[in-house]
This record gives sequence, structure tokens and C-alpha cells, in this order.
Amino acid sequence: MAEYSEFVAADGTLSTFNFSHLKHQSHPMEIPIILAYEGDWHIGNHYELYENSKALFYFLMSHEVGRQVISKIMTLETENYCSGLSKDRIEDILEGYLPNFEQEFDYWFSDNLYIFLN
Repeated sequence: MAEYSEFVAADGTLSTFNFSHLKHQSHPMEIPIILAYEGDWHIGNHYELYENSKALFYFLMSHEVGRQVISKIMTLETENYCSGLSKDRIEDILEGYLPNFEQEFDYWFSDNLYIFLN
């Protein structure tokens, strides 16, 4: 979220997601994988996890329903500051707002990657 906010200009415009670090992927990581590895971000393929999670945030912020998902997650996170929401709870929220969230993220990623590469 901080990375996303960093690229919001003073007039409120936002640059598009930079796919340069993910151009080798034809599809994004699956959302459950991104969420499941939250405790392991300092080992293994943390850079790809970070870039894919950033892409997921851009995807969610790209339309009203996605922004509602983020708002819901943030509201629930503030109810208990000491523990984060579980992967399953976040998936339930996503599914409640975006029943085909995985497919929609994949389409968004593929379409925008194509535009970036061409």
C-alpha cells in the first residue's frame, strides 16, 4: 500500500503499474500463494512475492469493488491491532466482493502486461 501511495501525484493522478520486474511472467502468482507466504517474505523468492503483491494492490485499486475490498480489510485490521487477518479471512472477503477474483486478477495482469510489453 505504501508503494502504491508513493506514486500518487499531488493532483491525484497515479502512474500505471510498472511490469518491468514481472515481464517474465505470463500470469501473476495465485492470490492464495501471495497471501500464504506473508510470513516468509525475507527468504526465498521474496522479491517476486513483493512485486506480485504490489500488482494485486494495483488491481484492487483499479476499480470500485476492489477499493471496497481494501477498505473492508483495513477496517477489520484496525479492530485487532496485534494480529493480522488470516489468509482464509482475506480470501473470504475477496470472494464476497469479487467471486471470480483469481480470474479477474489474472485477466488484469495479462492485459496490462501485454500493453506494457507492446
